Formats: sequence, structure tokens, C-alpha cells
Amino acid sequence: MNMHVGDKARNTYKWWSTILDVELQSSLLLLQIPIYMAHGTADTSVPVESSDLVAESFLRENRTNLVYKRYEGLEHDWTDSSGEKHMEVLQDAIAWTIGNLLAPNENFMEMAD
Repeated sequence: MNMHVGDKARNTYKWWSTILDVELQSSLLLLQIPIYMAHGTADTSVPVESSDLVAESFLRENRTNLVYKRYEGLEHDWTDSSGEKHMEVLQDAIAWTIGNLLAPNENFMEMAD
């Protein structure tokens, strides 16, 4: 397959056939570590509503280990409608990760033991 600049790679049928039966939400709810989830509202690869449902399930279960950020108007690859990349998405994720690695966190300690 020839990929041109601007083309987006898509997952194969084989990949989708193995992943469609996997229910990830319940697995995420079992995690006792901090979780960061970011999603662009203009994502055409994965509907933003799927992340909304995960976030709602965490609220419903009174789980506080999920940080969910929606990025208005951004696509799956963090570009906007004009094709401009939004590096603040990556910067936010890095800042969150560093903050959680450096901050004392009982959940990380439990996993490390």
C-alpha cells in the first residue's frame, strides 16, 4: 500500500476482528493506578462518546483515578480542521505523567510492592 503525505493508516480487518470482542471498560475500572485519557471531539477513528462512556462509568463507580480531557475540534492525530498539530495535548499528557510519577501516590506504591 502506498502511503502519501497526509494519508492516515487504518487498522486491518484482522486487527479489528481480534479487538471488537474485548470489553476494555471493565478492565480499566479494575486498575488501582492513575489513568490519563485524552480524546479529540472531531475524532473520526474512535467516537469521542466512547471515552465519555468510560469517564461516566468511573463517576458512577465513584472511582477517582481517571483524568479525562476532551480536546474540542481535534482529530485522532491531534490536528484541527486546518491540519495544524496541537502539541498542547502531548504537553498536557507529559505534565500529568511527570506530576503523577513525582507525587506520592498510594496506588503506585501498592503496585510496586
